[in-house]
Order: sequence, then C-alpha cells, then structure tokens
Amino acid sequence: MLLRHLATRAPRAAAARPLGSWTSRPHKDGNYKMNGAKMMFVVRHAERHDRSTPDGWSELALRPQDTPLSQRGLRQSRRLGKWFYGKLPIHRPLAIFASPFIRCIQTADAIAVELEGLQRAGVFGKDNHSIKICVEPGLVEDMRYMGGLKHREPWYLKAADLICISPRVDLTYQPLRDVQFQRGPTYPGPCVEVGDPVHRLNTIAHEIAQHPLVAAGGTAIAVTHGKPSADLIRSLQPAPNGIALPSYERIKAGKYDGPPLHYTAVTALQRDDDDDSWDLAPGFELFSNSHDPRLVALRQNDADRATRYVVGEPAKAPRYVVGETNLTSGGPVLKGKWRPCGAIELEAIELRSAHVEAGQRVTVTGPDGGEAVSITLPQEYRPGDVVRVRLIGDACRTENEETEKVLAKRFGGGMMYGSSCTPPTNAIDDEKDAKKLDKAVEASQKPATEEVAAAKAVA
Repeated sequence: MLLRHLATRAPRAAAARPLGSWTSRPHKDGNYKMNGAKMMFVVRHAERHDRSTPDGWSELALRPQDTPLSQRGLRQSRRLGKWFYGKLPIHRPLAIFASPFIRCIQTADAIAVELEGLQRAGVFGKDNHSIKICVEPGLVEDMRYMGGLKHREPWYLKAADLICISPRVDLTYQPLRDVQFQRGPTYPGPCVEVGDPVHRLNTIAHEIAQHPLVAAGGTAIAVTHGKPSADLIRSLQPAPNGIALPSYERIKAGKYDGPPLHYTAVTALQRDDDDDSWDLAPGFELFSNSHDPRLVALRQNDADRATRYVVGEPAKAPRYVVGETNLTSGGPVLKGKWRPCGAIELEAIELRSAHVEAGQRVTVTGPDGGEAVSITLPQEYRPGDVVRVRLIGDACRTENEETEKVLAKRFGGGMMYGSSCTPPTNAIDDEKDAKKLDKAVEASQKPATEEVAAAKAVA
C-alpha cells in the first residue's frame, strides 16, 4: 500500500504537472475508494521499421528516434486490433492513450479501426460515439534507452501533426504530462529528458486510470514502448500473478522468471474494488502475444529467440586450438559449424559454455579446425542467442547473388549486422503467409465475437 501511495503522489516538479484543468488524486487514507478505470491494457507497439530493414534508415532520418512501423509491424498491429475486438468489457467507457511517437500512433490506430463498429453500436457506453486516440506524452520512451542514436534533441509530433497518421487522433484531449528533451553532457550523443523519467513512468499509469474518460469503471488502453510497458505494469502491480518484475534490462535479457517482452505484447490488469489493488485480469497472461501465431511461436522457442549477424575477418595466425585463448585479442577460441548459406554458426550452447559477453572479441574456427575468423559479439547479444558469421577475405567462403536472395527470403528482408533477426523457423513473412495468419486469428476470435454480438442483442 505504501508503494502505491508513493507512486500516485502528485509530481512536485512544475514540468511534470498535468497540462489540463484535471489533476490526479492521491490516496488519502484507507477508506478512500478510487473512482477510476476497472481495467487497463498496457500494449507495446508493433515492430519498428529500423529494426527490420538494414537500409541505414536511422542514419538518414531527420528524427531517427521516431521510426514508423515496418510492413510486418503493420500486420502485427492489425492482428492485435482483431484480438481486442472480443476482449474488452462492454457497456463501460473506453479510451485509447498512446505515446506521441509514430509507431505507437500507428499501433493505436489499428486497434481503433477494429473497435469502431462496436463503438458506434454503443457497446462501450452511450457517450462514446467513435474511437479516439488520446496522444499522451507521458507514455514516451525513456531516451536513455535510445543512446545509440546520434542526433539533435529529439522531439515528438503534436496531436495536430499526428492526425495525418491517424484521423482518429483526438484534438481536444489535454495531455497529462509535458515531456521535453535537451542535449546531454556528451552531445551529439544521447539526449536526456527534462525532469525525472523514472517518476513519470511510475505515476502516469495511475493518472490514466483516474482520468475522467475512464473514471466510471471504464477501460484504458495504453499504447507505449518496451521499457514504459514494464514500468507502467510494475507501478500498478510489482508482481503480476506472482511474477516479480525486475528492471527492463533484466526483462530484455531474459534474466527473470517471466515471459519475454516482444512487439505488441499486451498485459491486461484489473482493479479490485475492495482495496483498489491491481493484478492480472483473469484469463490473461503477462506480456501476452496470443493474438499473433508468429509471435506465439517465437515465444515458445525463446531459447532460439534471435540470430545475431556479424562480419568476420580472417585471424592472423594460421591455426588456433578450440578451448584456448587467442593471445592477440585475449578472447576465447570457439568451434563453429558451416551453414548452407555460406556462414559459420556459433550455437547458443557453445557461447554459453564460454561465458562470453556482448562486445567481446571471439575467435571462431570451422568444424575441421581450419581457417580462423575473428569477430566482435554485437552489443545486442544476449545469452541464448545464436551467432552467425558472414565471412570476408580470400581465405574465407564468399557469397553470391543467389545466396543473398535466400538470406533475404529466410530472414525477413535482408541482413542486419550486429542486430537481431527472428529465428529462421519463424521468419518467412510474405503476403501469402500473412493472409493465412490473419485467417487463423479471425477463426480464433470468432467465439469471442459471437459473445459480443449476443451481449449487444440482449442490451
């Protein structure tokens, strides 16, 4: 109770005060009852364009932190919207709150499109005639987790600009927070937020839950980013369904007893009327991806959750011994295996046994102990990842145009040096495959849709 009290206190800094006339109310005593939302869905946006396309988008973009969704991300968001169709409580107020970054607005728009029919039919309350997206700066990403981008001070678009992305943006909505950024001490390196992002992300969920749009026991949908998703949930319930939520870094690395936080992950929280406490809603999972068969498969095979690609250079010495240390680089010598695509693969178990870390130099030999290759593990490397080394140099295998086409098909559009791709068994994502998945989602949601239709008929 003390933790929730601290998390819902009104911000002290002037920059963190709500912009509108309405302000949130802290708990005053044990008899106080929060007249707020009954349910809250915390949603991570769909896949980003700059994470799926190795075309240097971030280096060329004016605002590299504000990437749109990839084509796969757009399909993910549509499946998410169809999933929401039969999951929301009826005859209660409903509002969608979204971070002002484009990828979140696009994800929120896909949800709103699927819900508009129900909204017009009055399923979510008499006062809601159409789905609107409330652009809430308090849900933006923590800039400290975008330190790899070299840019000027990042800024987000206002609602009047974002209406070009989605006509469902509500221009009358008064944001709860005014979030601003400034140059950091290492400019032109990472920029920093004016004010305390930790305090913002630990209080904004409580303020959204008490907003007049959903205050009468309604439902709030908060579309945000990876770290804010974890922070918002933790601020309402530190251990949803008994799973203790650690820092976002540990969640991202899989170093906790819970599921991964993939794109479009949804967590449904429900408030207890007796003590105003929050926990996972019955029938829902933490960071659920049940709406997308592809992400379900990725979640089930999380041991092979990513394949990292790095460029290898021929090592200087003629031969190395597996299990020993490369005296030149100081890194371990590991044994790889050839792949049909002309690359050496380091299996997850091989990397785990060597206790290597991101950014570490490693020497890789072929299965026959022949020519060695020197690589640097990418900064995104996590224990459990598979590493495949593309080879250069006369002594190494080369790749032809046909190999590039195979890789582009198999790994979702191309190679990503030092970044992650989806596992090979789940990566093919052409339009034909996407249509099959959409039909599978529609079939799985049919019973829920029939229940909603029955409820409307009774009403």
